[in-house]
Amino acid sequence: METKRHIFSGEINNYFADKLHGFHDQFVETMLLCGVDEPGTALDEIKMTKNPSFTMTYYKKIVGGLLKFQPEIYICCIDENYELLAECYLTHLDNKKDIDDIYLLQNVFNWDRTGLFCAQVWKLKENNMCNINRYWNE
Repeated sequence: METKRHIFSGEINNYFADKLHGFHDQFVETMLLCGVDEPGTALDEIKMTKNPSFTMTYYKKIVGGLLKFQPEIYICCIDENYELLAECYLTHLDNKKDIDDIYLLQNVFNWDRTGLFCAQVWKLKENNMCNINRYWNE
């Protein structure tokens, strides 16, 4: 399976921000994890704040799955200086037991102008990649 890619570049930061906010409003159920670290730090090495509604076992499965499986959709925003501002990875995880959802790994670079990046993992309420891909094509 090849990852579908949506690349926003140039002077379209506001358009991308509006599109991303609309995506969250329409498709996202809840934030699971959030952490800030040096760019390039692996997801499983970032100290994360966790949503208390879920167990550590659940988080290990989700992070492990995000690291192991190729995303089905990749979205990024690059500014006019070719700096990466944000990227989103959408991955369907299904372990045939207790997990069968789409997850969004969203990385925002130069977080609060610190040079660090913020990694966020979100659980989606939408379970259809075609609908998600269609949204980013509109």
